[in-house]
Amino acid sequence: MCLYVTAVLLNIFGLRAFGAWVFVVLALTAIPASLWASFRRWRQGYFPALLYLLGFGVILGSVNLLLLRATGVIQPAPWNAHIFPLAVAAESILFSFALAYRIQILKQEKAAALEHADREKAARLEQVQASAKQLSLAVETRTAELAQANRELSERERELKQAAFHDPLTELPNRRYLIERVEAALSEAQLSGESIALLLIDLDHFKPINDRHGHDAGDLLLHTLAQRLRGLVRAGDMAARLGGDEFAVLVTGPNAEGDACQVAERLLRELASPVSYRDMALTVTVSVGAAFYPRHARHFSGLYKAADEALYRAKHQGRANWVQQDARWDAADQPT
Repeated sequence: MCLYVTAVLLNIFGLRAFGAWVFVVLALTAIPASLWASFRRWRQGYFPALLYLLGFGVILGSVNLLLLRATGVIQPAPWNAHIFPLAVAAESILFSFALAYRIQILKQEKAAALEHADREKAARLEQVQASAKQLSLAVETRTAELAQANRELSERERELKQAAFHDPLTELPNRRYLIERVEAALSEAQLSGESIALLLIDLDHFKPINDRHGHDAGDLLLHTLAQRLRGLVRAGDMAARLGGDEFAVLVTGPNAEGDACQVAERLLRELASPVSYRDMALTVTVSVGAAFYPRHARHFSGLYKAADEALYRAKHQGRANWVQQDARWDAADQPT
């Protein structure tokens, strides 16, 4: 570009010969190189390169014509006097078209890039939404699994508690549960000033039934009598199996002693009813011993001993009856 401007200025100041050589240098170096680069780009499919190729070609032709005029090969004439300005104008027009085409291509590339970015953004958003959906599903699945595990754990805990505090054959509370309930009832009775009653029950002549008819008959008899026993006690009271053919009833409330007497009478009557086993009727009687807080003892061990001694006397008196501990009982934990 500098050589081109220099040649024009030399021509303006009358140094046409020197300016012609400057154009020769342009023609032999820069313009052919530009033509070759434009040709290669055009062959690669870049359309503006064709416009550059034509523009450089027009300039190269006009320069050659000026060179021929300067060397006298072609005589100056009106038809070739304005070839170079016209070539420059044609080059400017061609380069303007090339620039406009390039701008159009850049706009298209920008639009395509924006569209590609939008597609990538939409794809990423869709991927994020899919990941969030998968995460939500995984959380829901895990939550459901944990809820199921908690239910199973609660059920297992209930089963363990049932096994720890209940007799498996009769499903009644066991000795351990009875002790806890009696201890709690004693604490409440001390605060309220009420009494409680503990009844110990023993089946009369149960062993001969087991020996004669087998354990299946004995288990059926125990289970049936346990259900009857459960139905004889009130909701606030408690029936328990201590083991073997021994049972217990805890009676609480403001009239525990009077209620215990009624319960004992019902036990003698209801538990003596026959139990059907195959084609036989199994029958047992019961003996009951009763002791009361605070009359006979203030702690479980003393209360149990008092009731057990009363049960022993009931059996000694011929069984099938109930005995309450007398007022002369002196338990080890009785306060002095």
